[in-house]
Amino acid sequence: MQPTAEDIAYLLEEGRALLPGLDIRKERVRYAYAGLRPLQKVAGGPEAAITRRHAVIDHGKLGGARGCTA
Repeated sequence: MQPTAEDIAYLLEEGRALLPGLDIRKERVRYAYAGLRPLQKVAGGPEAAITRRHAVIDHGKLGGARGCTA
């Protein structure tokens, strides 16, 4: 699913309020999703135990795409 224009506006506004020095703009967003949110990858254990907290992960440091954070 794609996020609605209202979803995007809300999240950009909240991001600017929380992180005012980062120049958060729609043009700088690389991808977006709506609906089910992805969870962090963990080794072993039940899915119910996976944290729902937000985390910023630099995928380039983990062998993934450089410049892509989630």
